[in-house]
Amino acid sequence: MSLNVTVFMETNKSDRILKWIFIQMIYGFLTLTLMIYFLFLFGLSKKYTNSFYRVLQLDLLTNILCYINTWYSFRLENTLSLIPILNFVEDKLPGFLTFSKYFNFWFLHMQFLTAVSMSFNRLLSVYYPEGLSKWKIKYKVIIRILTSNPYSRIFLQIVTYWYVIYGLLLCVVSFLLLLLIRRPVSEIFLLDNCLMVTAYRENLSWFIDLSAFFSAAYFIILLLAGLIIAFLISKKVLEVTSSDKGVGKKLTRITVAYCFVYLGILLWSIFSSINTHYQLIRAADVDLQSLYLGFSTDMMTLSLPYILLIFDENVRKSVIPKRFKKIVIKTPKICWIT
Repeated sequence: MSLNVTVFMETNKSDRILKWIFIQMIYGFLTLTLMIYFLFLFGLSKKYTNSFYRVLQLDLLTNILCYINTWYSFRLENTLSLIPILNFVEDKLPGFLTFSKYFNFWFLHMQFLTAVSMSFNRLLSVYYPEGLSKWKIKYKVIIRILTSNPYSRIFLQIVTYWYVIYGLLLCVVSFLLLLLIRRPVSEIFLLDNCLMVTAYRENLSWFIDLSAFFSAAYFIILLLAGLIIAFLISKKVLEVTSSDKGVGKKLTRITVAYCFVYLGILLWSIFSSINTHYQLIRAADVDLQSLYLGFSTDMMTLSLPYILLIFDENVRKSVIPKRFKKIVIKTPKICWIT
């Protein structure tokens, strides 16, 4: 029996999850708008000059791109009426749909690295009050000019901030981790204007098992790192003041919140790994599998704006108008007419 299977993308597909896809689209794009708003707010407002918000911007950008990629990589392909959209994309950008599946693994690492970076940034901000906000990296670029004089050149000095280099470093690390995948995993291509999917079962099984392993490892690291850093920050604040002013509890709650939203990815990755070996879900129910995967990824990808609104007072003040707050807090008086 061949380990590789090639089928039409429309095979065993229906529209039974179409309404759920539209529900995901509605709350997803509303949250996406909020995330884009925060991305520009942190970059343009003078209130958010702390280095922590630069890492937040990096995490927001990662989640925005990750959410957009999920539509091409698995959401649309399991609904019959939406497959023509993918047909159009593959026709205009050949190979894009295949690469979008590999980017799911890349985003798995980027989401973890940016999330854990926020915890370490909080720790650095306490031990180094100046923070990283004003750190700049300068480097020179030499451009040779093709003239008769072999020594003619122009010196350009480029100045950039630390978080640009740091973001590029995280991207490189995530790309290096892609080398662990046995390729090819799957391939999507057009044949006579019909989308075809080739699944390389052995490599796909390895890919799913690897994702489950990293999801479990990242969950444990996020939990331990968050709790340890919350303890260290609380201890440092106590050395300066007589009370930590609830900093430790607040950071612990943020850690628990992050681990809770990451739990969806963890549980689904483990279930997918088990399903690959024991076939718990029938091939006819692959659309349901995709639907559940969408909800579990949304827990992690779309949760950051709401975590900020709950735990970050500066963000909450920027988003919720003062007039609205007064209306909410004020208790209405009820008059009885007799």
